Amino acid sequence: MGPGMAIFRKHRGVSHNPLFWFFALAVLFCLFRKGLPDTTIVPVAFIPGPEALFLAITTGVTLHLIADALSGSGIPLLGNKRIALKLYKTWTLSEFAVVSFVLLSCGISFALVRFILT
Repeated sequence: MGPGMAIFRKHRGVSHNPLFWFFALAVLFCLFRKGLPDTTIVPVAFIPGPEALFLAITTGVTLHLIADALSGSGIPLLGNKRIALKLYKTWTLSEFAVVSFVLLSCGISFALVRFILT
């Protein structure tokens, strides 16, 4: 629905192309670096800065593309070529298991990095 339908006609079309996101995130990074205020002047310590917001968006997009690339439908790369590892079929228990494993792995990695760096 809305204006996005003109560009993103199907779920795993342009919106799931890694090359599209590479360039979109590069533009977003430049916008965050130039357009948002410095977080050192914010008196409230718990408000995340632009770097944290960019990292959250990048992480979400990356995990979504990885999860979709593991499915049978895959994600588009160039032309008609797709990345599809076919580890699971969407809307099945195998999808839940694979995605849960990926998220658990990311959570454990994040916890280990935080533990090692502190």
